[in-house]
Amino acid sequence: MADSFFRFRLMDCQLQTLRRCATPQAVRKALKYLPKSLEEHCFMAINKIDESNRMSVKNLLRWVAFALRPLSLDEVTSAIAINVDREHTPFVDEDLELLDPESFINYCSSPVSTYCGGDKTKGTEDVYIKLAHFTVREFLTSDAILKSTCSDFFMDISLSHAFLASCSLAYFHHEVQSAAGDLWIYHPLARYAGHFWYEHKELSQGAWQSFELESILLDLFDEDGPYFRLWSKVANVDRPWLPDELSDTNDCTALYYSSYCGLTRVVEAVRDKRASPNVSGGLYYRPLQAAACMGHLEIVQLLIEATAEVNAKGGALSTALGAAAAQGHLDVAVTLLEAGANVNYPNPRVFSGQRSDPLFLAVARGHLPVCEVLLNYGAEDYHHFKGDPPSALVVAVCSGRLDIVKTLLGCERITTARSMKHRKPAVIRSVQSGITAAQYQAAAGGHVEILRELLAHGITPDEALRYAARAGDEKLVRQCLDEGLSVDSHAQVSDHPIALQSAIIGGHTAIVHELLSRGADPNLESSFSTPLRAAVEAGNFELAQVFINAGARVDSHRSLRSALSQRRKDLVDLLLQNGADTHRSLRDAVHNANLWAFQLLMDRGADIHRQEPDDETSLLGAAAWGGSVSIVTHLLDNGLQDQLNPGPEETAPLLDAVAATRPLIVELLIQRGADVNTCPQVADERRLTGSRNSPDGIRWWPPDLICETALTLAVKANDRDIAELLMRHGAMVTPSSPDTVGTPLLYAVRDPNSDLINVLLDRAADPNQRGTIVEEGKPSFPLLIAAENGNPEIIDSLLGAGSKLDDQDSEGFTALHVAAACRTSDGLKSLLHKHGANMNTRLLNGSLPIHSAASRGTPENLGILLDAGADINALNDNGRTPLHCAADNGNWEMIEALLERRALANVKSQDDGANTPVDMAYLAKRESVWASMTFAADWDDERIERLLRRLKEASD
Repeated sequence: MADSFFRFRLMDCQLQTLRRCATPQAVRKALKYLPKSLEEHCFMAINKIDESNRMSVKNLLRWVAFALRPLSLDEVTSAIAINVDREHTPFVDEDLELLDPESFINYCSSPVSTYCGGDKTKGTEDVYIKLAHFTVREFLTSDAILKSTCSDFFMDISLSHAFLASCSLAYFHHEVQSAAGDLWIYHPLARYAGHFWYEHKELSQGAWQSFELESILLDLFDEDGPYFRLWSKVANVDRPWLPDELSDTNDCTALYYSSYCGLTRVVEAVRDKRASPNVSGGLYYRPLQAAACMGHLEIVQLLIEATAEVNAKGGALSTALGAAAAQGHLDVAVTLLEAGANVNYPNPRVFSGQRSDPLFLAVARGHLPVCEVLLNYGAEDYHHFKGDPPSALVVAVCSGRLDIVKTLLGCERITTARSMKHRKPAVIRSVQSGITAAQYQAAAGGHVEILRELLAHGITPDEALRYAARAGDEKLVRQCLDEGLSVDSHAQVSDHPIALQSAIIGGHTAIVHELLSRGADPNLESSFSTPLRAAVEAGNFELAQVFINAGARVDSHRSLRSALSQRRKDLVDLLLQNGADTHRSLRDAVHNANLWAFQLLMDRGADIHRQEPDDETSLLGAAAWGGSVSIVTHLLDNGLQDQLNPGPEETAPLLDAVAATRPLIVELLIQRGADVNTCPQVADERRLTGSRNSPDGIRWWPPDLICETALTLAVKANDRDIAELLMRHGAMVTPSSPDTVGTPLLYAVRDPNSDLINVLLDRAADPNQRGTIVEEGKPSFPLLIAAENGNPEIIDSLLGAGSKLDDQDSEGFTALHVAAACRTSDGLKSLLHKHGANMNTRLLNGSLPIHSAASRGTPENLGILLDAGADINALNDNGRTPLHCAADNGNWEMIEALLERRALANVKSQDDGANTPVDMAYLAKRESVWASMTFAADWDDERIERLLRRLKEASD
């Protein structure tokens, strides 16, 4: 593949050479001298460069080859003009500026090419330069060019990055110094230079040290000068993954950045200006953390001498010691510990999400020497049962680091020649270290040697057998069994319940054979599974065959269901050949719309006519729920037509299809003769009806008892398409259902869905038919629901269609009562002013609409009723006034409004106990009834106390 690619590239280069020939004679001549390889082509291209242009071409190639992002033509033009004389600091040289950049790039068209980038529609499109092919970079850094006549074009990778770092710094410094306008607009390379100089420095691997740039660096990190302010807009040196875009949110100090960059002389200069080492800012929080993270030992020592807080917590790696531990900087870690860094800070015993204590970080990154030092200084590894992972020991196990595991378990034997004045005994205890969790992870990961190391710490022989079986340690399994352990010993855990299942989970066939040969029961159920089922769920045909041959019973549909879900025809056939029952699996395939499984089971002789007492629905109903047109059609074509319209004791498939929102199935069933007015099952009071959908739209199986008509279900789901489909085929808009279930119009008004309401009313739906919305829990009627929603348009539509204005429910509520208690006033105004609703209709307890308004309504609703002639001191059968109702419910704004309207505050009701508005209001506040009320949002304790004092004064 690679050879073909290089041949294609060579052919392209040859064609490019021929394309420049103007005559047939020139073509024939060029053919004689065409390069035979890409390397030869590159040599020819370089040798053709005029001596006067060689430096500029070399600079161009170096920048394009080693830049850390694509460079635009303007950026490259600026870069070429930087003169790097080994005897001087790099500087911008006007003599190197290109007179005609585009012509120069065309001149270099063999090694480089151009392309357009950016967004043309936003006016940000630009011309970018790239190497003609990645092999150009390989050629420039190869030994071949170093030993050729083009050796001056050889580019050492480290030196090239050092070159770009120096040029970037020099350019940025020069342009800031001489900028007459917007630096970022008029000096194209400034943004790249400011952002990437440090990254080039790091990639130079020390070669950058040879350039004398100290004066520029001191200027750059001077917070009082112009350089640092502008540089910090694009710096992000501690976040190199960020793009070089301008930002005004950088809060890093010069000391932080210089510490991170490892610029010792700059750190000293900034420190000498009395800069505080404890100012926060940056990804690593403080200069000390940044220096520790990068392993700059000398700077760490300088910062400690400058009174940096060694235990300051914050940033990506929490503490300075944590940063050093995470990055494996042993000398830095020791220096911090000697300076008093807390080896157990943040406290590993405190569960706060992801662990960030030094030992945990060192183990997680695999730094054994740092782990040893931390343990010798008293580091703890505390096990968090809720942690993920729970302990450093578990991390070491998961990483397969036997050396670190041994270190953690035997830390008291670790010694070091370093100073140990802060040394404390390390704390590694079986429970605290998460030995059990570690053993589990070692077994699960198949880390046999680590498991053997762990088994000596707090484990029973039975557990050892199960863990060894999971890890695949045949020797240890035999050893445990030879010592007389029961091969079927059962654990009270689900991860490794019995040795046989542990071996299955690990996929260790040899251990399974060993356990069976020692008498393991192939039918022993554990953790709701059997060995055969576990083998099938693992997709292991060989083990499944082993268990069947050993006498495992194939009597559960779960094994077959698992094989079908994996689409493993070999496992399916194995189970069926050994007596697996297809009935439950067929129903699973049908209600899950799994056509592949359905067809396979039918090909293997499954019986669609078979019915069992515990079947949730008919097979056709399950298929309708699943929604596969192919499966439903097959069932209808093969003898299940009689299930279309069952008796009253069963749910019709049409109802299942509507409840599961399957419009194609609904239409198919109707076409095949389903009764759109099929009677649902008799509903119990308060029984949920229809499908159960989870918040993310997943339909649960089996469905709840369906007690409503197909049209009611469609309207309840706000599915206008299915609703209109049913009505076109004659669905009754006023079903003969009991009032314990909902009706189409009732649900349409509840949502509210004006379009469906109008369609139902146009089809003569009875606006007075009662029904029960499950959430309401009692029979109601459409006008009452519309009033509760406060929707005047729907109220008008219902009354226009014949709704009874003053109709009452079982507790006596009229639409006016409900509208008065609404938080909006539009419905109340419509009922009262437009339709003339009766304000004197009473509930069963004698309450009037004004009592309802006082209980939960608004001052605006109260004013509407009073202006219409309602009695502000009206009494219900218990002697309560509207003020009693407002006080009892903690409706503070209503109490205030009633007092403003001079409502009587000294009336006593017939209630036992609290019988005055004052008593009721104080009790409401004490019981915090008001706190859950939406109308209490603007009422704090102080305001409520003032209102209660006013109420008490009014009652005296």
